[in-house]
Amino acid sequence: MIKHLICAMALVLLAGCGTETGTVDTNSARINRVIPVVQTAQVAAGTLALADIQSITYPRALEAEGRWIKTFLHDYLDYHGALEPDREWQGGKAIQLLLNPELEAPEAYRVTADASGVRVEGTTGQGVFYGLQTLVQLLPSREGDNCELPNFPFCTINDAPRFAHRGLLLDCCRHFMEPAFVKRTIDHLAFYKMNVLHWHLTEDQGWRIEIKKYPRLTKHGAWRKGQDGKPYGGFYTQDQIRDIVDYAAERHVEIIPEIELPGHSSAAISSYPYLGCTGDSIEVVTEWGVFPDVYCAGNDSTVAFLKDVMDEVVQLFPSKYVHIGGDEAPVTRWEECPKCQKRIGEKGLEDEYALQGWLISEIGHHLADHGKTIIGWDEILEAGDLPETAIVQSWRGMEGGVEAVQHGHPAIMSPTSHCYFDYPLSSTDLPEVFAFDPIPNGLTASEAALIRGGECNMWTERAPQSVIESKIYPRLLGMSEVLWRQDTAVRNYQAFEQAMQAHYPMLDFMEVEYGLPRLPLDAEVGLSDGQLEVTLTPQFPGLELFELTPVSHASGQGLARCDTAHLEALSYTLDEQEVRSQIVKASFRSKAHRPHFALNLEHHKAVGAQLSLESTYSASYPASGQGALVDGQLDPSYGDFRSGFWQGFQGQNVVATLDMGVAKEFWWLETHFQSYPNAWIFLPDSVTFEYSEDGQTWNQLPSWGNRRLRPEGAWETRLGQLDALRIREQHQMFVDLELTDRLEPQYKQGFFWTGRPDRMLRARYVRMTGHTTGICPEGHPAAGQQSWLFCDEIVVR
Repeated sequence: MIKHLICAMALVLLAGCGTETGTVDTNSARINRVIPVVQTAQVAAGTLALADIQSITYPRALEAEGRWIKTFLHDYLDYHGALEPDREWQGGKAIQLLLNPELEAPEAYRVTADASGVRVEGTTGQGVFYGLQTLVQLLPSREGDNCELPNFPFCTINDAPRFAHRGLLLDCCRHFMEPAFVKRTIDHLAFYKMNVLHWHLTEDQGWRIEIKKYPRLTKHGAWRKGQDGKPYGGFYTQDQIRDIVDYAAERHVEIIPEIELPGHSSAAISSYPYLGCTGDSIEVVTEWGVFPDVYCAGNDSTVAFLKDVMDEVVQLFPSKYVHIGGDEAPVTRWEECPKCQKRIGEKGLEDEYALQGWLISEIGHHLADHGKTIIGWDEILEAGDLPETAIVQSWRGMEGGVEAVQHGHPAIMSPTSHCYFDYPLSSTDLPEVFAFDPIPNGLTASEAALIRGGECNMWTERAPQSVIESKIYPRLLGMSEVLWRQDTAVRNYQAFEQAMQAHYPMLDFMEVEYGLPRLPLDAEVGLSDGQLEVTLTPQFPGLELFELTPVSHASGQGLARCDTAHLEALSYTLDEQEVRSQIVKASFRSKAHRPHFALNLEHHKAVGAQLSLESTYSASYPASGQGALVDGQLDPSYGDFRSGFWQGFQGQNVVATLDMGVAKEFWWLETHFQSYPNAWIFLPDSVTFEYSEDGQTWNQLPSWGNRRLRPEGAWETRLGQLDALRIREQHQMFVDLELTDRLEPQYKQGFFWTGRPDRMLRARYVRMTGHTTGICPEGHPAAGQQSWLFCDEIVVR
């Protein structure tokens, strides 16, 4: 089944098909739904029936492509035409595969269908293969085409990609992916003309590639302790890797391996402790985040180990690129390591960051001796001089890519804003992906030419194999359009969304467990005549919406279950002091989808107040903007800083002043902050509330937070089971109770002042100050770096 899953969509496309009207408009519509969109097309009236095609002809250089389309047509359409290599067309209807150097670009192709047959031409086999993918998509759709027999529209299509690098990163370290699943992913990449699989093979949480010289890397380093206490992990043997590489090559997908250094290397150091600075034994990491144990750059044996590993890697992967990571590498161990300090002195390096640059350069030159070029995350720009040929992959926004090309280095664009498919739809949905342009404004023509393309990243901290496809698809289709399409100025999401309707049945037949293209509902919340008005708007057709209502267990103990009912009201109002929590489950194309859409609303006394911020929130974490802290919308989860309800502030206090317009009585003030130290997010040192009648004279109130929700031991420890259960029960309506393999040290915590309902205060102004830790504390992997505060609603009751 895996072998030809890419072809399986034929049954979807062809079921119930036959002769159609042959009008130009119908043929144009079929061409317009090809994804990624074709560059140019001339359309004529008429169609060519597949049943009339007698043979498939091709030169020997296109053997793989000829056999691919023959297998496709035979297995799924019971096609029995002859396969005729090395035979020029001699009349009769045929599918002809041809090499045509006049097309120039290596991935360019031309598809021509007329009464005499179908011709698929390309400069290379890769171009011909992409022409075949377009040809498949030209077949009538199962949904929407009134036809009985499969046929091809009369047309001539000329097409070529905008970018040479069109990739997907697949992280098989945080969660292991079976070889068959990797092949399945390659099939889908090829179908949408994506040509790179960036295979992330080494991490803190698992080493996934067999290295013969160092067997403990997979015997020990490929396994970590799961939540159930049993070993969790896996690895790919060298034979499996060769098989997957060959499989990808037949589909013109280049596999670029990533061997992470110097950071994210705990699994290797756990396997061979001498690779680290301390020589101490450590466990294969079971949490997510950034960790202090990195390869010892001052140890000659460590450098030799990395070169040995690369020597085996380059024998397995024919790609001329090797990704060496280079991101999130703390230097705290190097600062205290005599060997690293000695290396800095001997090489005349400025500091530990220059030491990282030296190590990258050392490995880069070693790989260059094997004819390989390194790719690294944008942090490698901070490490000093890079090998001249090094390619920079920009993930922390576009700035790293801009800096790279301005220094003459090629760049691959993967900003978190558009390309991180592990992020929830509230952060990055299909329209956001579709709007991405890898070439930022302001570059010269020569600088823009150094942008090699882009890559969508599927990190798997929170995504075991069973949920990967729901995150990749359909967002991958948007990325394929971005990276292939030439005429970005006329890119139109509505037209793309319409084309998607023909692709959902394709994905269904291939049994791809795709997710939603965007959040199913948009919530507009605002004040009118003293009421909080809420309007929910479905965001795309084909949705069925159900509201979940919590029902406690009869015993009154334990977590809640939920009943469901069709969502009736898409708009409602809340009076002052009214609270409403709502979870909506979406069914799309008869499939239930997660995550659920959730709202937690409270019309407290400060909703809609004029808000002044002395701090500046991050453009990456704006929540709903300037008034987000008084919009009546509270985070409905137990804590997810990417949920869209949290404003993020880096390295500064949060100082927010509310003007409620008139003096109001209140007896309760509350706000929430996020804790996720592995992402540099810390609770404030303290939170203070003040009130004022005139905005000039302020009175401070005592406040406190329930810190007992967090076990003693600070940031480096996991949540205890009881503490996690308590948090989850407190927010039971909004928590997805299906855990992966761990409980995360991520949660929200309330800070509040409480008086008495019979002794209310009266004031027009309220001020909340969250006092930041400023920097990540000593011992943290990012010690000394600016920490974050994430704040939710400021509630006045």
